[in-house]
Amino acid sequence: MYAKYYLVMSRRTLVAFGFSLRRCDTFECFSILQILRRRRRSTGVHPYCPYIRVIKKDKEISLKKQQSRPHIHRYTLRIKTTTPRSEEAEQQQIQTILQKFLETILQADPKAIIPPYLELDRNDKNIPDISSALPVSSIDSFHSLKKYFFKLSNRNEAGHSWCSVILALNLSFSSFIEKVRLSLENQSFSLWPKASDNENPTNVGWLLYSTRQQDKERLAALLTHLTGDSLGVKWKPIRTTAGPNRKKTTEDTSEKIQALHIECASYRVQEVRKKLSIWYGSSSTSFPDGTKMRLVPTFNSVLSTTNKLKFTSCLARQAALSAGLATGNTWEMATNLLLDAKDPHSKKIH
Repeated sequence: MYAKYYLVMSRRTLVAFGFSLRRCDTFECFSILQILRRRRRSTGVHPYCPYIRVIKKDKEISLKKQQSRPHIHRYTLRIKTTTPRSEEAEQQQIQTILQKFLETILQADPKAIIPPYLELDRNDKNIPDISSALPVSSIDSFHSLKKYFFKLSNRNEAGHSWCSVILALNLSFSSFIEKVRLSLENQSFSLWPKASDNENPTNVGWLLYSTRQQDKERLAALLTHLTGDSLGVKWKPIRTTAGPNRKKTTEDTSEKIQALHIECASYRVQEVRKKLSIWYGSSSTSFPDGTKMRLVPTFNSVLSTTNKLKFTSCLARQAALSAGLATGNTWEMATNLLLDAKDPHSKKIH
């Protein structure tokens, strides 16, 4: 156990503690761990995390005029609009609704701030932050409004539109949502924290044999620590088409096959997928949280006909697992792996 921790520590860390880089014995590893444990007792810092991994954050969020807030996160916002008479009327209606959203936020936290979503706009001194001093109604153009409410989608048949927004608050999300939950629901607002809190997140893939009962926050923190990248885990339907993310048709999502999805920064997809294959590859036997799962790539990344057939097979297994959990009479997870038959040619389990 000690040798494993010795190998993952950086060269700078070992030199700082005065240990030889040419020797690797149990005594030195034990001494390092003892020093780090004493450091934890004196400072409260975990003895392993600061030295094993440095988490790569996508892009730090900075506010204008050197302001700071303890809770700054990215969120997904859903609003509801009525059928507009014209494009201009639709834009005016959306701006009015977003002004009501800001007023609701300010009721819970009068010092709340909505900065521009993209880092490029946040660094522009001519683009101020939205706050009580600069409300949404003062934004002079719809194009400028989209810099704060990023990727504002067209309304679907149910009247819903989605966008991404940053909220800088003095309250934690749990305390904040407790104050404004009823107000948001009464005005048809829905607000969800981003799973990975990256500026441009994308799905790495979904986990075969995952269940809704698994702790998403715990698994995300575990995978973030193991890979060194900021990862998020979200339970949602598995996409089986290459179309847009949100269709304009109303669809019942209860019949869709769902699974835990892992997301990361878009420019880190290949590196993260390679790291995750260590624990969730087809031949992996050791799993981070002790649950056997397989990482299945997204439908858009599956190109060959053979792999598309495998994707369909994985989809059937996930559906069988969900149905089995709903009707099964045993908690033994091995009974949920009955579809894991070996391939007749390669003799491998996919």
